[in-house]
Amino acid sequence: MNTPSKQRKKRLWIAVAQLKPKAGNDMLGGAAGAFVPVLVLAESAREVISRIKAKATAYDFTLCGVQDIAPLTRSCRQRISPGLLKLASKLTLDDPVAFGTFHSYEE
Repeated sequence: MNTPSKQRKKRLWIAVAQLKPKAGNDMLGGAAGAFVPVLVLAESAREVISRIKAKATAYDFTLCGVQDIAPLTRSCRQRISPGLLKLASKLTLDDPVAFGTFHSYEE
């Protein structure tokens, strides 16, 4: 029997987030913003965006957009850097988001 109280299993997703630092945040060394690959434990694409937004806000960034959201499949893993995959092994339900390398840009 399928009950509403049953939680669906979280799975690993990958996306690319565009972030802009809020006033006073100098983590990008004065750059206007950055694109960053993100790994997220979530049930849906909507939850991926919500979790990325929460993590970005915690680090004083504004989330400007999220693109290329997809479940991380076995074939996808072969195209992802080993460093980013290593971050995936550290994700938990209490800490479900990992940012990869920030690729900053100027205006």
